[in-house]
Parts: sequence; structure tokens; C-alpha cells
Amino acid sequence: MDRKPLPFPSVDMGKTKSPNKEADSVQNLISIHKTKASIKKNESQRKVHKAVAEGLEKSLKTKGKLNIERINLPLLTLSEGLLAGEEELETCEEKAQAWEKIMWEGRYCDYIAKALASVKASASWQKSSFKSKNWISVRLILHMGDSQTSALMDTISRASKELGFPTRCIKLWINIYAERCANKAHHGGLENLITSGAGQAVLDQILDDKNSIHDTTPVCYHSAIPCVIFAIENYQNSLFSKGNKKDWELTPHGKNLGLTK
Repeated sequence: MDRKPLPFPSVDMGKTKSPNKEADSVQNLISIHKTKASIKKNESQRKVHKAVAEGLEKSLKTKGKLNIERINLPLLTLSEGLLAGEEELETCEEKAQAWEKIMWEGRYCDYIAKALASVKASASWQKSSFKSKNWISVRLILHMGDSQTSALMDTISRASKELGFPTRCIKLWINIYAERCANKAHHGGLENLITSGAGQAVLDQILDDKNSIHDTTPVCYHSAIPCVIFAIENYQNSLFSKGNKKDWELTPHGKNLGLTK
């Protein structure tokens, strides 16, 4: 007669903390809330953190369960403390978004500037009435919706055919450059890298910028990513006849800039 194997005993792994670990965890919370109570600028936030710290200390002494412990706190103080915390969070998020844009600009404005320099140097642009205007002025005209806008669109269309640049990309480059890149302080170190003459370092930077663009681009620029990649690849092709990380050659233009292999 076959015997069925006895089942292994059920063992509850790690669902309950040891008394020492639980006490250490509570003590850590107390320390955090005490620190917050002393450094927060908002008075209501300080009061909230102080009350929580005192409640945690009481529960530690009485060995009460945190999920059922209660503290006495005026509703107004709690409301003001929570709202102040929300405002702090929103401010931090706004600053983070601003830095995200600046970091993006530092990497990609150079490529947009190079692409627009080619547009401005085209025969179509040089023959137009816009050849002496800066890109901020051009952007204003682009959105005016009058006869000047029509003339500008015609010039962009002709430059697009001459250079092989998508019309949509030229318009996007103009918008982004005027909004975010006109300040040279926002540009990255691509020019300095080129001045160093290190062809491998320049290629590595270009390839890294291209590969990282989806991870580093703010949401407001997502629709422009294909056009920014086009600008990157256009500049890469102007410097390198082969663009592999380990197998590459310089174009005559790359050599004229002083790049070496």
C-alpha cells in the first residue's frame, strides 16, 4: 500500500517582527518626527510632527499597537500642516521639472542650433526676407497667421526641399530654439568637446545623447523627439562617415574642425 507523503509543516516567515526590531523601527520614526518638528518652517507642521513623536514615544513605553494608537490634535493644526506639506511637494516638483528642462537643453540645444544654422545658410533662406532675423522673431512670425506667416511657410518649404529636412522638424526646431535654446548658457559642452579634437569622445557623446533621449526628455517635448533625433543624426553624419562606436571615419568637415581619430 502506497503511503502519501506527509505535508511539510506550514511556517510563517517574517510576518511578525521581533520585539527589538519593532522597537528600533518605532525609535527611528520618533527620531525623524522630532527632527521635522525642529526644522520645519511652518508652525502647524512642527506641531503635527511633535504630536506624532510624543504619541510614538507613549506607544513605545506602553507597547501599544501603532495601528490602533490615537493622538489628540486640533483639526485646524492638522489641516494647515497637511496643506503646507502639499505646497512644499508641489514646489519641489516644479523645481524638478525646471531642472529637467535645463538638463535637457544642455544636451540637445546644440544639435537644434546646428540644424537651424544649416537652414539659415541654405540658398532658399538667404534669398528670403527672413535671412537677417533671429529665431525668436521668426517664431513670432510663424504664429502670427498673416501674409508674413505665409511667406515664411513658403521659405521653410523651399529650405526643406533643398536640405532634405522635414518641414515639420524645421518648425519644431524654431519653436524649441526660441523658447528654450536662445540663451547660450543653456547649451552643452559639445563645442568644447569638438575643440579638444578628440573624435572618439565627440562620437561617444553624440551616440549617448541619441540613445538617452527618450529617458531624459520632459513630457512637453516628447512629440519633438523624432525631429531632435533627426538633428542629432544630421550633425553626426556631417562629422563621421561611419558612426559605429568602434569603427568610424571622419568626414572632410570633421577633419577641418580639427577632429582626430
